[in-house]
Amino acid sequence: MNLDNEKKKFPKGGEMVMKMFRSICGEQLMGRIHHILVLRST
Repeated sequence: MNLDNEKKKFPKGGEMVMKMFRSICGEQLMGRIHHILVLRST
């Protein structure tokens, strides 16, 4: 997945969409990692 190609797809407001997309994915990923760590510690 090339970020330059993604930016070309979203000429206006694309950066904001990508940032939102990344932050949502990041939150889900961190939540999953935290969940796994909690499960392992118990």
